[in-house]
Amino acid sequence: MTDTPEPVPIVPRWVRLWAVVTVAVALLLLFVLGGFVTSFRVGMADPVWPTEPWYLAGQDWSKLEFGFLVEHTHRAAGWVVGILVSGLAIAVWATDPCRTRKLLG
Repeated sequence: MTDTPEPVPIVPRWVRLWAVVTVAVALLLLFVLGGFVTSFRVGMADPVWPTEPWYLAGQDWSKLEFGFLVEHTHRAAGWVVGILVSGLAIAVWATDPCRTRKLLG
């Protein structure tokens, strides 16, 4: 019987967790918020595009229509997914042990 060392994971645990969170938020954006936008047919309730993710923070929510809020919530969630995906790409690049791939990346 030989003692073999446990394999060291190539990707750190926090990067895997980040990937799982990114997928979960992207699925929420696609199926839940995207479903709301499609179901209520409010895809272009606001013709101004693109807008900043903090656009709704400066608005009086009591005066906004439901479709406007649904669409902008969907847009803000899209920004969050984009930031998560960008952070995941940077994290995978930064934790890659191979120097050649890092230089190519």
